Amino acid sequence: MEGKRDCLILILLLVLFVSPLHAQYNVTHISSSVAGAQGIAVGVIPPENQRYPDGAPILVNVVGGFDSNGLPSQSTGAVEHGFIEIHFSWPRMGPVTQDYDFHSGGLYDFRGPDCLQALRDVLLFAMGIISDKDGRNLADFTNGIIPLYSNVGLAGFSNGGNATIAVAGLYGEMLSSLAWIVNYESPVGDGMPGAEAGADTTKNTTDPNPYTNPAYDPDTGVWDLSTLTWDDTVNTGGGHGAAPNGPPRGGLYFDINENGVVDYGTD
Repeated sequence: MEGKRDCLILILLLVLFVSPLHAQYNVTHISSSVAGAQGIAVGVIPPENQRYPDGAPILVNVVGGFDSNGLPSQSTGAVEHGFIEIHFSWPRMGPVTQDYDFHSGGLYDFRGPDCLQALRDVLLFAMGIISDKDGRNLADFTNGIIPLYSNVGLAGFSNGGNATIAVAGLYGEMLSSLAWIVNYESPVGDGMPGAEAGADTTKNTTDPNPYTNPAYDPDTGVWDLSTLTWDDTVNTGGGHGAAPNGPPRGGLYFDINENGVVDYGTD
């Protein structure tokens, strides 16, 4: 089972976010205390054929950005490899079209506690633990494909990767059967070789930072965290001294020369 799961995750890494949405959503709403009477909108995309005899592994897609509705026009590509894909709209987000009601109830809190609780409830639906508002379970939306409830995972894109890890930590006991997490270009999860591990000077020859972060050993993958330092003036938009209503300030950096100052080209 471990080998099969590793193989599935490898396939997923190869196809993430590259395929057009060939199949249509089977849409429903699930109950959530953060979504009022409307509930959380959930879109299910089953594969055309069941690839594995025990059932289809289940991927819950967590989009990036801060205000996206959660139901993109593109598949992750996993459905074409035998996965059941589940997309959802955050509280208060999601469009209403001529064919589908993708809107979720509640108030949007910019990926805060309400959003994390909504994601938790979507996962409980994906795991077969709860049903939708009409008493139907995931299998009622998969066109005869058997959901493999023991192999449910999260795919986080950009800062969606933050939500995947936050929800797994915050609701660890309720989500103890969560099988895997895969993150793509997220601030957490993939090492970010163009940032924390060092700048890619083959693409940007003007970047003054070292090609390899001196605090990172690319041969072993081990980090020396002894120079990791907090600077309360760094902001998320780059640079220092953000305005009071600008990006949040404060961040960790590797103070390679240990002088207490952010030195571009060295730290």
